[in-house]
Amino acid sequence: TQVTMMNSQRSIVNRTKPQRKTPYASTGLAQLSVLEHSLCPLDVRTSLTTGLTHESRYPYTGNDGIRRSAAVRVHLPLGLSSADEFTLWGLLALTLRQPQPTLHFAATPHYCLRQLGVIDAKSKRGGKNYQLFRESLRRLAAASYECDGFYDPIRAEHVNAAFGFLSYRLPISTTSDRLWHFYWDPVFFEFCSAVKGSLLFDLPVYRQLSPGARRLFLLLHKVFYRRATSPDFDVRTLAIHTLGFSDGLTLGVLNRKLNKITGQLTAMGIITEASRFQRNSHAGIRFHRGRYFSRSQRGRQTLPAETSSLADALISLGFETPDAGRITSRYDASLLRDWIDITIAAKERFGNQHFKRSPQAFLMHHLSKAAAGEYSPPDWWQEIRKQESRNLDSDTSRQLSRILKRPKTAANRQTSLQHISKLLKGTS
Repeated sequence: TQVTMMNSQRSIVNRTKPQRKTPYASTGLAQLSVLEHSLCPLDVRTSLTTGLTHESRYPYTGNDGIRRSAAVRVHLPLGLSSADEFTLWGLLALTLRQPQPTLHFAATPHYCLRQLGVIDAKSKRGGKNYQLFRESLRRLAAASYECDGFYDPIRAEHVNAAFGFLSYRLPISTTSDRLWHFYWDPVFFEFCSAVKGSLLFDLPVYRQLSPGARRLFLLLHKVFYRRATSPDFDVRTLAIHTLGFSDGLTLGVLNRKLNKITGQLTAMGIITEASRFQRNSHAGIRFHRGRYFSRSQRGRQTLPAETSSLADALISLGFETPDAGRITSRYDASLLRDWIDITIAAKERFGNQHFKRSPQAFLMHHLSKAAAGEYSPPDWWQEIRKQESRNLDSDTSRQLSRILKRPKTAANRQTSLQHISKLLKGTS
């Protein structure tokens, strides 16, 4: 499944040379401290194990100038794949590209996948790409993150930090055109929204790379913003803690895998070369900035504006583009989200005969009345929401059952309790 998703991402890449003098048309946004280490193992046979806790470390210099090491633990009740990072960084950028970005982002899956370049405007709604998107979201929503040396860009200091990534509310039907609702963890979202807390990058280039090369590309992107040559990296630390290779591999195997990654980056002009050296019995490596990073791209990029996801939903309901823009600017986003969802649900549940005139007229009538405090959502809509909530509870019960069935060893007990706490917190 993960190989299929990655192949799907790569197949749609426009292989023409990117235009470097304007902000990226398809943009990802990654949190800077998270780029310092891997979120999960690279090997999907390990990373997609349920009840996984992934540990890594990375060095940093504190405000006092002392060199330290940050310990990271990522709790993954449903596992995680390196392909899920594409979903995380792409969806985060899409949220912050909205005219008025907030913790609550609502959009159709067609809109999300189209903007991320996974499908094109002519692709049919539903199908394999939607299912892969759902599976990726489930894993990300279950994950929780801890770090004892996380750089807080708001306070400009390293702190102890713990957060999740996102939560969601999706329609039960896999063929529904209703909005998907995403809710970002407020701590994580604040770190990503801060001026010095995130990195913008080119999604089409990112999609062309192998999973390990993607991680190194983002780390070097951060480094090459300020300097032409990277710091000296210890090969074993870089390969295991940053890129996510198994710590059971020998140095020779790690070097061969790292050579493949640097070969990809060199071929794409991201680096010119990777210099190897030996120091105190440790193998080291440093990287030199390539032509990809032209002078115009080394400055901080501005996230390009995007058509509102709600305006896109209105257009799909039959509104003209100028009318959709006026509606989104006139009405409160939370109210508009609800009534777009209700209108689409009514169309899917009862058919066009439910509307006296048209879905557009239905939406505008009820939207104006609701804005005046005269209407509330209908009873059948409340029933749909309750059914979806019951479905979520059932899914959580299945996840708890899988965790409780694990062998009752001392090593598993504490991890199981942490995963159960995460799942119960998500349903409260």
